Amino acid sequence: MLLLDEVLLADEKRIECRVVLRADSPFVAGDRVRATLAIEYMAQCVAAWVGLQDHARGLPVRIGYLVGAREVTFAVDEFQVGDDLRVEATRLWGDEMLGHFACAVRKADESGGPPLAAATLNVYRGEIGGVT
Repeated sequence: MLLLDEVLLADEKRIECRVVLRADSPFVAGDRVRATLAIEYMAQCVAAWVGLQDHARGLPVRIGYLVGAREVTFAVDEFQVGDDLRVEATRLWGDEMLGHFACAVRKADESGGPPLAAATLNVYRGEIGGVT
């Protein structure tokens, strides 16, 4: 399931993605979606960064897992249809198998303001050719 609409920018340590909530977006009910879905937005943003990094090095796509979320905060209970969200992930540390990312979700028109949701995510990915 793909919840992100597009990658806006990506470099060696950071990625920013866009999510536009539409009435037919997954998990929308009554023109709203619970803010807890932001954890999945952030995880998919991290996955996009890892995929882009591997692609640039000529490596195949590998399966990945969200293994932990710490320091999770929500400034809102829900997002609404019509919201244009920016999802950011910055790599703090990691290696080929494990990574730690600082993530945030903000409204597009409030990019300098406090996040609507934030977390630090720990991720793990399987080895090439199989899952470990």
